[in-house]
Amino acid sequence: ERLAMIGRLAAQITHEIRNPLNAIGLNLELLEEDVAQLPSATEATLVLRSTMNEVDRLTSITEEYLRFARLPPPQLQSADINPLLKDTMVFLAGELTDRKIKWILQPASVLPLINVDVNQLRQALLNVIRNAMQAASTNTKQEGELSITTSRVVEGIQIEICDNGPGIPEEALSKIFDP
Repeated sequence: ERLAMIGRLAAQITHEIRNPLNAIGLNLELLEEDVAQLPSATEATLVLRSTMNEVDRLTSITEEYLRFARLPPPQLQSADINPLLKDTMVFLAGELTDRKIKWILQPASVLPLINVDVNQLRQALLNVIRNAMQAASTNTKQEGELSITTSRVVEGIQIEICDNGPGIPEEALSKIFDP
């Protein structure tokens, strides 16, 4: 109920913010064209470009909230989690290298197929793994490490994502599932 309420509120706020942002962005583009014709327009153009970048950033944030508010119903299909995780890690390999994080994927040799929305699960995995990457890269005492393990459990399967970051501060633990 709480998430549904937050989703409705996010959608309303997003609609209220998105329209003025679009108008501001268009007007800034028109202003940029006019300013470019002035003899000493360099500084003004830089300010306009910076402002336009911020409008784009805010538009992106509102779009993200709107996607959250309109989360589609899951499209369940039978899937093998191990190849999904392997593809996700291949996708993230460049980021992991850039952050100097050693990683290992330890898939169970045999897992049952499970019914999931592959796209939503992929997005959730990307979010959790990127959080783990961020935590691992804040470890100043040693090189960042990340491990992902799959296993079969009584209820189905388990995906365990571990990092060697500092952990979640105790005061934030009660809020980890708040959007």
